[in-house]
Amino acid sequence: MDVVQPILLRALEKLREKLPHAERGWMRRVLQRLRWVRELGPGRYAVEGRPELGDRHPAYYVWLEGRRWRCTCRESLLRRGVCTHIGAVMLYREYKRLLQKAERHVVYVAEAEVECPGRIEASGEVYIKPTGNRRYRVLAVSHLRNIKIRCSGYVIYETVGEKTTYAAALAAAQQFQEQKK
Repeated sequence: MDVVQPILLRALEKLREKLPHAERGWMRRVLQRLRWVRELGPGRYAVEGRPELGDRHPAYYVWLEGRRWRCTCRESLLRRGVCTHIGAVMLYREYKRLLQKAERHVVYVAEAEVECPGRIEASGEVYIKPTGNRRYRVLAVSHLRNIKIRCSGYVIYETVGEKTTYAAALAAAQQFQEQKK
């Protein structure tokens, strides 16, 4: 699992809350467009056109007009609905907001090597790498200072986590996942 996923998933949840009737296919196209959003200025964005998503133009421009989003695509102008270009901008803004919040949010991180024949859990997010017969390296990211790692519900490791920002914890988790055994 990509470590930015917790933030991206939360941004998707927020978009779903704003647009509860959005179809699954629409949400998938919005997510596919996310990497093609460029901020032009306050409340102004460009979304690169993607032929594989049905676009006919190289770019679509999205802007905030009062409290309503507008887009240069025909679908948005004719139906006055939320096209996937607008959806991508909405997702981009929420994702960016959550990333900035993560840079300030304090969490605690601990790494351990444990033996567990069952399910490994921790208070918070847990990243697990097998190292051998029932042995695992575990990285836990928690809002709690005292981090407990459990095996099938039983505490097998307890420590005081190192204080850091959530963004730094995500970077540590990315490194942890990329490391070999």
